[in-house]
This record gives sequence, C-alpha cells and structure tokens, in this order.
Amino acid sequence: MIIQNKLNNTPWFQFILPLGFFWGGLCIIHWYGCFEFDPDEGINLMKAFLLHDGYSLYQEVWNDQPPILTQVLAWGISIFGLKVEFLRGLILIFSTVLLWQMWLILYLLGGTLHAYIGCLFLLIAPNYWKLSISVMVGLPCITLAMGAVLSIILWHATQKNIWLIFSALLLSLSILTKLFTFFLAPIIVIGIVLTQVANGKKISWQKKLRLPALWIIIFLSFSGLILFLLVGIDNIHLLVENHTSARSINAFQKIELGDAIKNDYRLFLLGFTIWGLLIAYQRQQWQLFYFGAWSIVAYLLLVQHRPVWYHQVLLWYVPAIAMVGYGMGEIITIGIRFGSRYFRFNQRIMLTLFTLAVFYGAVLLIGEQAKTTTKDIGYWCQACTEKAISRSIEGQFLTKIVQSNSKTNWIVTDSPMFAFRAGIAVPPATAVLSRKQLETGNITPEKLINIIEKYQPEQIFFKRFAWTEVTTYLQQNYQLTKQENTDLSDFRLYIKVQEKEREN
Repeated sequence: MIIQNKLNNTPWFQFILPLGFFWGGLCIIHWYGCFEFDPDEGINLMKAFLLHDGYSLYQEVWNDQPPILTQVLAWGISIFGLKVEFLRGLILIFSTVLLWQMWLILYLLGGTLHAYIGCLFLLIAPNYWKLSISVMVGLPCITLAMGAVLSIILWHATQKNIWLIFSALLLSLSILTKLFTFFLAPIIVIGIVLTQVANGKKISWQKKLRLPALWIIIFLSFSGLILFLLVGIDNIHLLVENHTSARSINAFQKIELGDAIKNDYRLFLLGFTIWGLLIAYQRQQWQLFYFGAWSIVAYLLLVQHRPVWYHQVLLWYVPAIAMVGYGMGEIITIGIRFGSRYFRFNQRIMLTLFTLAVFYGAVLLIGEQAKTTTKDIGYWCQACTEKAISRSIEGQFLTKIVQSNSKTNWIVTDSPMFAFRAGIAVPPATAVLSRKQLETGNITPEKLINIIEKYQPEQIFFKRFAWTEVTTYLQQNYQLTKQENTDLSDFRLYIKVQEKEREN
C-alpha cells in the first residue's frame, strides 16, 4: 500500500537528474567525440552497417551476440546515416532510462534520499560514463533487465497482470540483447511463486502457479519467437559456443573480476548488499530481495568466469548499487532520528558512532571514485577534441583510407571503426575480428587469407594484431603505403597493387 501511494504521488523532480545526465552526455558526445572508446564499438557498428546493407546476421555476418542491439543500430543507421555520434546517443538514451529506473525504484522502496544516493553512486561507478556513450551491448541489456525488475515490483504493488507481462517481455528483450541476464528469469519466477504462496493460503496450488506459469510462457514464447525469426534454429549455437570455449583459454585465465574493479569498491558493494538485505528483512521490504539475489548471483558468476572485461562488471554493480542506495539511505535516516526518545542513551551513542563511521567511509570512497571518474572524463575531453583527433594517428590513417574510398569496395581490418567512419564495408565474415575470436580459433590466419582471396579487398588495415602469416601473403599483392608504431598498436595500411603496377 505504501508503494502504491508513492506511485500515485511520484514527484515531478524525478526527471531532473536523468535529464541533466542526458544533457551532459550529449555535450561530451558532441564536443568531445572520442574516435573509439573500445574495439567492440567498431564491431557493433560494422555488424549494423552490414545488416543495413542487406547482409543477414548469422548466415552471412558472423556474430556471437543476440540480435536486438544490432537491429536497433541498423534502424538508427537508416535514420541518421553512418554517424557515430547519433548512434552513441541511442546508447545514452538507454543509460538515461537506467538512471531514472534506479531513482524510481529506490524512491518507491525507500525514499527520496535513498533514490539520490543510489543515483549518485551509479553516476560515479567505474566506467559508467564511458559505457553510457559507447556503442556496446552490456548497458542496453542491463537497462532492459532493470525494467523487468521494476515491472515486477509494480506488479507486487498493484497486482495488475499487465506489469507481469511487461516484466516477461523486457527480460526477453534483455537476453536477446546479451545472454548474461538469463539467470534473472528463475529469480523473478521464485519471487512470483513466493508471493502467491504468501497471499493465497486457501487457494489451490493450481491457481497459485497460474501467474508464474503465465510469466514463464510469455518469456519463453517471445524469446523463442525472436530467436527463430532473427537468429534461426541452426545458428543458436553461435550465441553460446564462442563464450564457453573462451573460458578454458589459457590467455584469459588471468583476466578476472579483480582486474575490472578495485578491491575496496568490491568489498564496499558486497558489504552494503548484505547490509541492505538485513534492513530489507527487518522492514519486510521483500522486493529488494530481487536486487540482493541479482547482485549475489551475478558476483558468483563473474568470480568464476573467464575472461571478465570491464564492461561485464555492470551486470553486478548496478543491482549492488541499488542495495547501497537503500542501505545507506536507511543508515542516514536512522542517524538523523538518533535523538528520538524511542532509542535509549546507549543506543543513541552507538547509532551515532556507526552512522558517522559509515558516512565518513562512504565520503572517502565517493571522493576517490568521483575523482577517478572526473579524471577519466577530463582525459577524453583533452584527447577527443576535433583538432586532437585529426592530428592523431587514428585521424591520419582514417584520412588516408577515405582518400581511396571511391576506389574501394571492400576493406579487411581488425579495427572496423575505421571502416565504418570511412563508409566502407568489410567482408561479412570478418565483422568480428576480436581477441576472443582469435584465441578460440574461430578466425585463423589461413581463414583470413582465404577471405582476402575471395573478396579481393582494395584496402587492408591492421592495428590490433600482428597477423604475421597474413602480412607475408600481402607482400605479393599489396603495397604497404603507411605504417606507424605506438606502445600499444602497430598501424599498417595496405593498398592493392593493380596488375600493371605489379608487372612493372
């Protein structure tokens, strides 16, 4: 009933922080357009580019991710064209919605203070700003999953089955964006079952299981329909095999959760997840257990997983931050009321000391993390101005590639952001030349040479990987026109030698 009343009287200022964040993100995208935040950006953009040009995913365009984000980006290309800034803006919309969802959930389950604390921690979370303006899969997936949990909370509050249906559909869209939120399905089903059991002691088991069955049927039916239509039964294995194979690769064994997030931040999130669950139990705020279970299961999965990239940690720290917002909000609220006669003198002293200790520790962590986040944003702004990009090695090579664009039908590259910005397609089988692809053996130098022989690309650009055998092959038919070396990359641009030039 309390949540229902809050829902009916939701304040207008719930939109101020998300809109301010959206405006800030737009400014960064517009004024400081980083060439490439992550190699996955170029991969996701190129897959959408090829899909927009009529090449089918999974059959022609090799892809190990579900299709929803690629479909959304292809739709964006049909409207905005090959504009990286506009497509990054689509991801920013997902991030803005996620921030608003965090605010609304914590407001409904706690209060205004809880909501702003949770949003503050989300805004300063590691790499959150970067992921909010990067064309990558993880954040849209988490936004849809958060919407599924928000919908199920609204179902608990209103008992309207429309929210149950929305929850199943949104989680389906989430796993159809990236599979790693699939474990939320049994968590939500268990929550529905327990609610039905608690609220209907005199109702038969058949009626108690009717709503959980409805959620499962909608979730599985919608997910299966989209997989059948957009992926195809014969291609579903592509969504799983590459990721499961990577877990046993020796090169990935040291890329673990500890590399993606600092240990003090990890302990902070774990501690407040447990503390938030204890307070939720005392307050009988059962809906918070969705986030507690989400956080704990995600953490256990990531600890065991290999490799763990920085953008995958979003799966854990978003629900954990929800628990931080609730737990810290409750601590501060109790601390403010410590003078109440309800507490004895000794209790007041203990509450005061505990509140001050938590508040002091949180301020230190917030300050440290906020400083890191601000430093990262400042680094982008300094390195990503239009002049800086044009003078950079990336800008010089992109200019060289664009100069030959009119003569180029295909370009083979391990950094497809260059091809996308130049408006040149890559052979569909090479859209995903990632490290995981190489380590698992899905792409080998021999396979790449065969692709080059088949498509006869006019340009070949390598940056990320050595490709020693391929380079030896290229010496026969291609000319190395530009090369630059940095500490991290070896930039090489090859132009196909015409028959007359080769004879001379």
